[in-house]
Amino acid sequence: MRKFFSILMNMMFAFIMIGAFALSAGMKKNNEPMSDMGKIKADEVMSNESTQTGVYACGRLTGIYEQTNGVLVMDVVSIEGKDGKKHSPAKGKIKSGDYILSANGKVIESKEDLADVVNDKESDFVEIRYIRDGKENVVSLDPVKGDDDKSYLGIWIKDDLAGIGTITYYTNDKKFGALGHGIGDGTKAGQLLDVNSGDLYKMELSKIKKGKPKDPGELAGVVYFGNKSHLGTLDGNSDNGIFGTLDDEEWDEYTKGDDFYEIAKESEVMTKKAQIISYISGQKEKYDIKILAVDHDVEDNNKKLVIEVTDEKLIDLTGGIIQGMSGSPIIQDGKIIGAVTHVFVNDPTEGYGILIEDMMK
Repeated sequence: MRKFFSILMNMMFAFIMIGAFALSAGMKKNNEPMSDMGKIKADEVMSNESTQTGVYACGRLTGIYEQTNGVLVMDVVSIEGKDGKKHSPAKGKIKSGDYILSANGKVIESKEDLADVVNDKESDFVEIRYIRDGKENVVSLDPVKGDDDKSYLGIWIKDDLAGIGTITYYTNDKKFGALGHGIGDGTKAGQLLDVNSGDLYKMELSKIKKGKPKDPGELAGVVYFGNKSHLGTLDGNSDNGIFGTLDDEEWDEYTKGDDFYEIAKESEVMTKKAQIISYISGQKEKYDIKILAVDHDVEDNNKKLVIEVTDEKLIDLTGGIIQGMSGSPIIQDGKIIGAVTHVFVNDPTEGYGILIEDMMK
């Protein structure tokens, strides 16, 4: 039996903050095995991609699943204890953006793991080992008993997230790049998500909500988990995208329908007509766009290109750029020049893109 969940764009909460990537959180894989990848770090990403002279332009939508390194603290809150008073046992000790690695010596990999330790009747306190700003720290917290006789620390946490994005390219050695921007942790600090493992899965698009001014468009779809639906393994989450390796069978299948393009240098990208490749209609399509500007001095690599959708077919279908299209490859003069990354809230026909050279650094 296939295991799946629906991804609805109105479930993004605060976790989508990085462009046209459709994201929802808290989706567990119902005991499906995770890849044994070790901790993902941005500085380990794409170590050999700069030697590539050409890639396959993809444009396929994909389901993305990532599991955090430990559990991520989203917020610290007050709770009402059994005594009727408000308590905040974590205030001033734990804060949003911390990653809890262990509690009372037990490795924490899920929300359930932490709840088990907190409710261990043999201990009156919980010693938390956590990471903040790359450094490990230890703090002791005193849980508060609620009306339901369960103990609480007064923190909101998450241990995974899932979403829909677009694969930009893949290489002859099966390495892929997607999104064109990193996946954030959803906290106020807006840091990259510290990921322990991740995978790509097949997905089925069920609904497209067209974008309107001040009302960004969104996708709804179904992502299928399990070995038969597995597409690839994630190796990294960086500011320039997410990266990993396609499964052999998927690479073989993709190469039958995708074209191989030379990689354009930054100096070759011009303010003129271009095309994006997308499977958002259910099949491979090329849609006309215009490169409005190439900002060589902007600080964010994934905002170097300013683009405008001019293709009436895509505007009729989506209203322009919508969440879930991050990573759609951009082609100009027979070369791959970059990928779509963001949509302008006030005008869904315009947005940002990243240069392919920056994405593959």
